[in-house]
Formats: sequence, structure tokens, C-alpha cells
Amino acid sequence: TTDFAEETIQHFIQSYYNAKETLKAQQYEARVTTPEGRVTMQTGYLIPRRKNEKYDGMICTIQDITERKQAENNLLKNQYYLSKAQEIGVIGTWELDIKENILNWTEENYRIFGIPLGTEMNFELFLNCVHPDDRNYVNKKWSAGLNKEPFDIEHRLIVEDEIKWVREKADINFDSEDNPIMAIG
Repeated sequence: TTDFAEETIQHFIQSYYNAKETLKAQQYEARVTTPEGRVTMQTGYLIPRRKNEKYDGMICTIQDITERKQAENNLLKNQYYLSKAQEIGVIGTWELDIKENILNWTEENYRIFGIPLGTEMNFELFLNCVHPDDRNYVNKKWSAGLNKEPFDIEHRLIVEDEIKWVREKADINFDSEDNPIMAIG
């Protein structure tokens, strides 16, 4: 005997009727307090049975997802802390898929570079942000990094007509044939 909150009961009933009317499975989540007083999160599926394309009963499954929900909440909290630490420290992080030339940035990187959040980036677009007098240097050091030399440089950016100095460090990963495949910095 489990104590369902009123909202949970209403959600379950609505899911039941939706499954019965549409003859399509419905999923629901519910906070459930066990007889021992422990609050759990559960998910359930309501799967209507059919006979001659008409409703003929319901199969119901329930699974305790408390640990998964706690892990999701912890992950969200840790993502918030990391984002806040990067913002406070003015530290951006990036990852470059070298083969596909896809550059992923954290929110702080977008702020540092003065680029709208979510702009799709690649190496060439990054290089266009570098001060024109530093582009050759940055490109040369990047090429050396792709040949397993350490990538740890300082250079200038032009952000909204202002010059900013940045320091970049990266770890470059190589496949079994020593081809560069991924970098994070």
C-alpha cells in the first residue's frame, strides 16, 4: 500500500484514459511515499491490450527511478558549478573534432570571444577571431601541436574592437596511427 499524492493519482488516471482511448502506450512519472515513509520516484508504462482493435485491458509496469533521478540532479548541479567556476575564473573550455572540424565551446568561451552563444564554430572561425598579427603564430603552433608538440600559447583576440590577451593550452589525442583526432583545451 503506497501513498500517492493527489497530483500523482490525477496524472496516473489521465495516462490511463489516454492509453485506453488511443490504444497507445503511455508513460508517467510519480513521486511515491512508501509505507516506511521513504519518498521515491517511479516511472510507469500503461500498455493497452487489444482484441479486434478494441480495448481489452491494461498492462502496467512500474520501475523505481529514484537513483537515476538523484544522479540526474547531481549532474545538473555539477554542470552548474563548473559553469559558474568558469564564469568567475574567466576560463573557457573547448573541444575540437579534428577530423570533422567541429569546435564545441562552453558558454564562457563564447563570452571571452564575444561571439553569440550557440554559434557553430570550426578552426577557421576561431582563427578569424585571433588578432591578424598573431594568426600565423597561432596556426604555426597549432600545426606543431598536431605533430605532438605541447600546445601552450598566449595570443591576442579582437573582441568588439578591443584587444584581449588569452592563454590557450590543449591536449591533443591521436589514434593508433598517430593521426590527430580530438583536442580539448
